Amino acid sequence: EGGPRRILVVTTTMPAKNLAILPRVARALAELGARGVELVVTLSPEDGAREMGLTHPAADGKVVPGPVPVRCVGGVPHERLGDFYRSGAAVLVPSWVESFTAVYPEAWHFGLPVVTSELDFARDLCGAGAVYAPPDRPEAFARRILAVMDDVELRRSLREAGRARLASLPTWDERFALYLAALEEARAFA
Repeated sequence: EGGPRRILVVTTTMPAKNLAILPRVARALAELGARGVELVVTLSPEDGAREMGLTHPAADGKVVPGPVPVRCVGGVPHERLGDFYRSGAAVLVPSWVESFTAVYPEAWHFGLPVVTSELDFARDLCGAGAVYAPPDRPEAFARRILAVMDDVELRRSLREAGRARLASLPTWDERFALYLAALEEARAFA
C-alpha cells in the first residue's frame, strides 16, 4: 500500500451533509497522531471548499492541506464507483439528516466500515453496521475513524453487520411493491 489510507466522503452539496466539520475532523485526526490518512470527498474542489466554509481550494484538489489533508476529487461516475470504494479504508457520513442514502449500502457491499452521525436516522438505517459520533464533535469522529482503521476485530464485526444489514434491505421489486401499496393506501383515503 503505497498511498494514504482514504476515508471516503461520498456526498452532494447540501447543508444537512455537515461538510463544514471535515476540516475539523482532519485536524482532530492529526492531533491524535494519524499519519498517512486523507479524507477524500466526491465534490469538485470549488464546491468542496464552499461547502466546508473555506475561501479557495488548492490546485491539486486539497482543500485542506496538512498531515491529514481533505482532498476533493469531483463526482465519481457510476461505472467507477466500485473502484472508488475499493480504494477506501472507511466511509464517513457526518450528516445531520438523511432520508435514505445509497452510501451506507454501497459501503457495506464493499466491506467498508461506516462512521456516521449519532442520530436516530442513522441508527435506524445502519443498526450494528456502523459506529457513531455526535455530528458536532469532530474529535469523536476522528476517534471512531481511527478505531475502525486500527481495530481488526471491529472492522470484521462492522463488515459482517453491514453485509447482514444490506441483505435485510428490500430488493428493488419489493421496494416497488411497497411504493404501490402506499399509493393504494393513500388513494383509499383520498
